[in-house]
Amino acid sequence: MNEYNQDSLSPGDLFDFNFGYLYNVLRRNTKYIFIITTIGFLISLSYSFLSREKFRASFQIVLTNKEVDSNLSKANKFLSSQGQLSSLISFDKERDLETEVKILESSSILKPIYYYIKDYYKSNSFLGTFDLSFNQWKKDNLLIFLERNTSVLNISYDDYDQALVINVLNKVSNAYQDYSGRDRIKTLSKSIDNINDQISIYKSKSANSLVLLEDYALKNNIPFSINYFTFGSTDQSQLSDGFISKLENERLSASLKKRDYMLKLSKIKKLWQEGRSDQYLSEKMYFISSTIPELTEQRIPQTLLESNTKISELKSKFSPNDPLFIEAVNRRNFLLSTLRDQSIAYLETMILEADYIISLSRRPRDVLVRFKELYRETFRLYNTLSYLENEHITLLLELARNQDPWELISTPTLEDDSISPRKIPIIFSSTLLTFILSVFYFYYKEKESSIIYDEKQFKKLLPFNLLKTINKIEIESLEKTFFNLSAHYLKNNTDQLCIMYFSKSKISNTYIQLSNIIDKLSPNLFFTNDIETFNSEYIYILVFESGDTLSTSIQQFLQDSKLMNPTIIGYIILN
Repeated sequence: MNEYNQDSLSPGDLFDFNFGYLYNVLRRNTKYIFIITTIGFLISLSYSFLSREKFRASFQIVLTNKEVDSNLSKANKFLSSQGQLSSLISFDKERDLETEVKILESSSILKPIYYYIKDYYKSNSFLGTFDLSFNQWKKDNLLIFLERNTSVLNISYDDYDQALVINVLNKVSNAYQDYSGRDRIKTLSKSIDNINDQISIYKSKSANSLVLLEDYALKNNIPFSINYFTFGSTDQSQLSDGFISKLENERLSASLKKRDYMLKLSKIKKLWQEGRSDQYLSEKMYFISSTIPELTEQRIPQTLLESNTKISELKSKFSPNDPLFIEAVNRRNFLLSTLRDQSIAYLETMILEADYIISLSRRPRDVLVRFKELYRETFRLYNTLSYLENEHITLLLELARNQDPWELISTPTLEDDSISPRKIPIIFSSTLLTFILSVFYFYYKEKESSIIYDEKQFKKLLPFNLLKTINKIEIESLEKTFFNLSAHYLKNNTDQLCIMYFSKSKISNTYIQLSNIIDKLSPNLFFTNDIETFNSEYIYILVFESGDTLSTSIQQFLQDSKLMNPTIIGYIILN
């Protein structure tokens, strides 16, 4: 009885991707893959030799500025003495060069050259049509970049006509050299005039805003001075909040001091209410009054301490009624009374002073909000004015520069070989790609066809023993195999062995060949290609032809055989 379950095995599970199977696909379809790869090779070869050649020329130019004249040197010396101003308008070489490159890539410099190329294409029809936009032409044909960590600018141009390539780069070179002096003074002068107008406007606005701010601060008793401004800072809210925080800190400090004064005053009054001894009171008063700087400066607490010490010494030598002892006690009590009165008077005065500071520090919320608004507006105007004045100096310095045209390191030079098409890389990559795609095409074609070629696929699909794998063109091996099978399984006259042949072609050369071989053997040996009919009296050996058997046929056979449950001893694969 054969027990098996293939319900969960999908056709795709039989065709796991592996390089071994891929190699077998290549072997089975060598002829077709060779033809397709050859076609791909010929197409890439034709494309490489029939495509128009594109040529490239390039040159290098140095974007450096010459030494400025003596006036500029004096201005630089002045700026270096103004620390913050110098840092605000210092020239950054890398940033300046990058800006120059962007200008050199702009349409104002390159548009005339672009129109020249369009006219050149029109007058030379063999080049074809020129339908690129300016930005697309600049992106596809023109390459401009700075050498890393240098001021050397590389310019290269690609096109299909060698003469055009050289002409275009000559025009670019001339345009760049003209730009280094052309319109420079005119542009700077116009910028200086514009910035002078803005400086006048912002001087008036900032002065008016400052008057409003100072008047408002004076009216509401807010400490403020124009010297507190930190121009160039961008954190305006932090600066304005600083003034508000200062007022709040004064109020908080006065509140803390008041609480400390009241605590000390309460302790002093409580001491006399408790009715303690003069010795105890003098000790406590010494510690309390020692924390009051004004009393410490008068040495009253220290004198009281010394008096207590003297009484202790006299007590060990004289009786309490001794005049010296009585005089020392009276002096200590006088000092104690004086220290108490002065401490109370001082603490009450300090409490009144703290109350006064607290009252002065309190301001309505709308007053503080309005002050912050006025401050931020004044700060913004003064900061803008400072920036404009710095920019004005920068423009004057730039105008003072006496620059020569940029220096050419190399003249426009055409490369020896065309840059495209790259024949060998195109042919090699196209041929390789065609080969790979054709192999994968046949791999997926076999997968979709459900035809089984590989012994591993039969083993994965069939729950029976593999008896033998035979080359179907070896007739003697076929005859010997079936003779041995009949001799082994047909020992009695009652035994009947059926060879069941599987193939997508019902009648094939292999079927006829096998039929002729089996007919010559035992009369109890049967041969059939009817895989849907079973006889319970037979024992079966299945024969599968590799490359001519469908996985779907085998799966259907396995489902049908569950009902009849025939005796199947194994299977043979014909390669």
